[in-house]
Amino acid sequence: METKSRVRKEILKLRNELDEKEAVNRSISICNRIKESSYYQEMDDIFVYSALGKEVDLSEFIQKAWKDGKHLFFPKVFGEDMEFCRVFCFDQLEEGSFHVLEPKEGLEQFSLQVSNCYPKILVLTPGVAFSESGARIGYGKGFYDRYFKRMENADCNFIPVGIAYRFQITNEFEAEAFDYKMKTIFTEKEEVRCNV
Repeated sequence: METKSRVRKEILKLRNELDEKEAVNRSISICNRIKESSYYQEMDDIFVYSALGKEVDLSEFIQKAWKDGKHLFFPKVFGEDMEFCRVFCFDQLEEGSFHVLEPKEGLEQFSLQVSNCYPKILVLTPGVAFSESGARIGYGKGFYDRYFKRMENADCNFIPVGIAYRFQITNEFEAEAFDYKMKTIFTEKEEVRCNV
């Protein structure tokens, strides 16, 4: 069993070597798979993200979701914490922490205090690697794990879903106690239901 740091390094190398056109095509396949899922049909409130480097790009999905009247929230980093803000168009994003596009200042933050006002929230979660059981390796900062714990403590009804290319799924690492597991992982090949 390899360490998380070793797996992170290996998968990032594979992802960075991915051909630009191939990354686009795979991202579109993943976007289509999400749109066709029951999660998308059933939920109006969706947490998304802006792709960094050759992460799966959700832009095509995001445009469709806005057109369908879905409520989209993007992450914004505040020091050691992360919050999600409601965004209505790409013009409301600007380069923020780690060179990722984030919501501009002043946009409404998702309130965990009133999270029970939201029937169910779909959280599309980026990652460097995932296991088939739903464990996730991020970039090592712990932003998503901490936010998921806060959502859980607030009795928020949410579904964490991993977004990845198929080669990012590996069972070569062990989950740690603080790792928050995904319910499902969408890849260009399939929807992997995790044994959470």
